[in-house]
Amino acid sequence: MSFCGNCGTQIPEGSDFCPNCGQKIDVVANAQQTTTQNQAEQQANQQGTDATDANQAQQQGTYQANQGTYQANQQGTYQANQQGAYQANQGNQGNFQGQQYGYANQVKQPNAFMERLKTDKKMQGICVGVVALIVLLIGLVVWRVNAAKTVDISDYVTVTFEGADSAGTAVVDIDEDKLYNALTDAGGDKIISYYGQYEVMNSIDVTVTPNEDLSNGDKVTVQYTYSKAIAKKYGIKLKGKDEKIKVSGLKDVEAIDPFEYITITYEGMEPYIYPEVEVDSSKIKFLDEIYFSTDVYSGLSDGDEFTVTAEIDEDYALSQGYYLKETEKTYTVDADTKYLASVDDLTEAQLAELQKDATDEITAEMATEDYTISEPAYIGAYLLTAKEKSYSSGNKLYLVYQVQATDTEDGEFADTTVYMPVEIDDVVVSSDGSIDYYSVYLDGNYENPSDGWTYVYGYLDGAAMYNELVTANVSDYTATVYGDALKAFGE
Repeated sequence: MSFCGNCGTQIPEGSDFCPNCGQKIDVVANAQQTTTQNQAEQQANQQGTDATDANQAQQQGTYQANQGTYQANQQGTYQANQQGAYQANQGNQGNFQGQQYGYANQVKQPNAFMERLKTDKKMQGICVGVVALIVLLIGLVVWRVNAAKTVDISDYVTVTFEGADSAGTAVVDIDEDKLYNALTDAGGDKIISYYGQYEVMNSIDVTVTPNEDLSNGDKVTVQYTYSKAIAKKYGIKLKGKDEKIKVSGLKDVEAIDPFEYITITYEGMEPYIYPEVEVDSSKIKFLDEIYFSTDVYSGLSDGDEFTVTAEIDEDYALSQGYYLKETEKTYTVDADTKYLASVDDLTEAQLAELQKDATDEITAEMATEDYTISEPAYIGAYLLTAKEKSYSSGNKLYLVYQVQATDTEDGEFADTTVYMPVEIDDVVVSSDGSIDYYSVYLDGNYENPSDGWTYVYGYLDGAAMYNELVTANVSDYTATVYGDALKAFGE
């Protein structure tokens, strides 16, 4: 029987290590313990032989043997207690050292696995297969990491078509939020900043060719371009393969000429005429959504040209099912109300109306005179058209009458021919046939047909009348003479 020299635990026969602390059993110590016990027993036996009392010798030998055993046990126990207390104070470090002492001899033992591996061909094959599998798994992981950094732009692009059949266009929509998230997932912290997002996104371009006058069923090519260098800068790989897609979804539309449904009217007087556009939308309600504008809003005269534009968003018009065949048209001013341009343009009714107003003016003026006149006889007209028209100067129409004046009170003269021009300013004619003017009055000079005190109002000399009414105004007016009698005085 033996005990551990480290902790004092009884050691089973044939054990090389302590079952409690793992200490390597010291064979020499055990041998010394056994020798001490044997010597004690031999000494007791020797003493028993020499003594006369065999029982006393045996007792003494037994006692000494027990003493030897006791001392050996006491010494082992004391050493175990002392070393255990020390190791307890050191904590886990002591336990570790104890384990280290226990397994020190095992480390030095030959590695059975490695020894077998040197000669076992089957085991060698298994090891080679395991290593190859590990390499394959590592390669797969690396491939998946790299694949996760590739962003396919086409996954975030939608191409649709809008407009009318035969006049359609392609619309490219990039879901920037989702694309940015994908770029961020691929690039991580490298692209998380706004500048990184902007730089990569700004390098991406998606185009559709062709992209105008498209019809349903046409084929277009979607092309992706991007900067590989910028993507690499942020640890990202971009891709986007060109593809062909078929045009669809374009609407069947009605082509209309919007100018067939408008009427131009004119307000004001030249040179301040302004056009107004009236739209008849009774047949096509969509026309109410078109804004018709003119390039000249006022300051027009009869005969001037201006352009009307039909303004509406073409895409919106197509979405409503209409296509405008024309969007601009030029018009010539044909004013509803215009200055009289020629006396010959007056109808008999219009001329009669003006003549009545003129003779009424003569009658009113002669009511206070000291002489009498015959029934006024119309002999012609002067029409002066302003070279620079304005509200205060458009034209001057002179209706000229010939009368015979007689001084019935004093008898100073009789049957004297007098020319009485009645001035009618700014004569205008409307498209409905009505005629209007600004003012009317009798024009002339007071002249003495005799040496008496009675004067007549008008012109005694036709040539003098022409010079004063026509010639004196040639700088501002263009004059036309109507009637042979007046033409005899000048034209």
